[in-house]
Amino acid sequence: MSSRVEKPSLSGQRIRARKRDEKVKYDVKDFREKLVEGFNAAEDFDQAVKFLEEAKDKEGEPFDLRRYNEPFYDILITGGTLGPGGDIEEGPMNKYSVFASDPKACAAAIERVLRRYKYLQVSLQEEIDKLFKFLRTFTDEQRTKLAEFIAHLLNLSLISAKVFIGLLTDNLVRDGFAMDFLSLTFQTWLKDSGIQAMSSTLKKDKVESRLLEVLPANKRQFEHFQAHMTAAGHLDEFVTWFASQQTADMKRHLSKALIELLKEGTDQATLIEKVKEHQEKHKMNDTDVIGIIFNSLMDSEEWNKKSEMVGDQALRLLKANLKLLATFSTSKQGQLQLLLRMQSYCYENQNFLKIFQKFCMLFYKNDVLTEEAILEWYTTGHSPKGKTAFLQQMEQFVEWLKNAEEESSEEEEEEAKQ
Repeated sequence: MSSRVEKPSLSGQRIRARKRDEKVKYDVKDFREKLVEGFNAAEDFDQAVKFLEEAKDKEGEPFDLRRYNEPFYDILITGGTLGPGGDIEEGPMNKYSVFASDPKACAAAIERVLRRYKYLQVSLQEEIDKLFKFLRTFTDEQRTKLAEFIAHLLNLSLISAKVFIGLLTDNLVRDGFAMDFLSLTFQTWLKDSGIQAMSSTLKKDKVESRLLEVLPANKRQFEHFQAHMTAAGHLDEFVTWFASQQTADMKRHLSKALIELLKEGTDQATLIEKVKEHQEKHKMNDTDVIGIIFNSLMDSEEWNKKSEMVGDQALRLLKANLKLLATFSTSKQGQLQLLLRMQSYCYENQNFLKIFQKFCMLFYKNDVLTEEAILEWYTTGHSPKGKTAFLQQMEQFVEWLKNAEEESSEEEEEEAKQ
């Protein structure tokens, strides 16, 4: 008799899913209604933030701000949630939003929120980048408030200056929105932080080198940027600082190009032509250029490791480039600048400390320096760097110049009498 074996059952035991394992529906509409209702019931920003810290969703759980970070920031900044084109969707509006209230108070409130929900800080920068894409859809008042809000966030170090990279899109740059928005933000930021903190942040985040990109390509020069910032008002300190940065960049560029040309053995005529091109393009004066030329000459050489050989090596280098130096040292101010650069270089490089006077003699004999410039440097124009050593070194040469000047004056007087 055969026994029949029962097949295994596939029905299994039904296990009730835990609440925490159930997939919660992503309901932006409900989130907006609950959040806005709580905000609008508050009497001030303190109560609004307190509500947020204690708020529960319809399941009785704390708001999942990590999941709803985008609509959360939409509601805090614009008052409601944003549609694909940047328009605020229909629904209840937050009366404590940036667009509807005080941007500075909103920034302070967000600072409190971020102390509790630190993970939201990255999302804040992303939200602003998104809002820039919709900048043209906002009203003038909304753009102004958004600019002030971003400035306050920068002052509180809640975002980095890299946020401005989001303005550098073709349509915002072409239509002037990028330039206008940047100037609005900088006005409040400068007032909040001061030029030192503001410039430090721009440099730290490596943004100052890209600021001109807010202008269309055909107007991407400092003059246009300066004119717009000056016209915007209350940005004189920033304009002055940025101008100094532009000048420093131009000097570095010229120095780098000149060193490369010198190392390639470029002839004097070509060197002079290249320097003049750069000078005219960037409107640099001879006083700036002559100092760069001297430093570039000295930096282009690999100096002998034997200190006693360095002096002769330096004199040979300068002799070979006398024409270049003479071309850009025709004014007394330019010559004084050259003397100061020489003094600074020799002080900072001790192997050259004792040959400063030889440099002066070489330049004097070859019409790079005049006696007038040397005498003025000696009496009042020198810097404190190694002052005693350099003045002692130049004492005999200066006395010789003074005597030669007196003899020349006496000869001129005798000729006039005859």
